[in-house]
Amino acid sequence: FFSYSQRLQHTNTMADLDTDALQRLAQTHESKVIQDQKNERRALNQGFSKRATVYFKNNEDSQYHVDSESTKVLIERCNNCKFKINSRILTQTVEVWHCHDIDIMINKPV
Repeated sequence: FFSYSQRLQHTNTMADLDTDALQRLAQTHESKVIQDQKNERRALNQGFSKRATVYFKNNEDSQYHVDSESTKVLIERCNNCKFKINSRILTQTVEVWHCHDIDIMINKPV
C-alpha cells in the first residue's frame, strides 16, 4: 500500500517532466486516458490491450481499479483519488507527479 499526500516531500525528478512530450507519446502509442473526471468510480477492465499505457490526468475525488494488464500507469495532477492496481504492469512502472492526497494499492507485483 502506498500513500502520497501534500505532507510528503516527493524527491523524484518527475516535477521536471515535460507533460507535452508525454501527451505526444500517448498519442503515438496505444493508451487509455482518463482525464478531467470528478467523483467518478471506474474499473478499467476492457477497451485497451496490454500494450497500452494507462494515463490518469486532472482527476478529483475519484476511485479507479486497473483490472487489465497494461504497459505502464501514469498519474498526473490527481487530487483526493484512490487507485487499485489489480493486474500486472509489463514495464513494472507506475509514475506519479503533481498529485495531492492520493492512495495507491498495488495488489500484483510491480
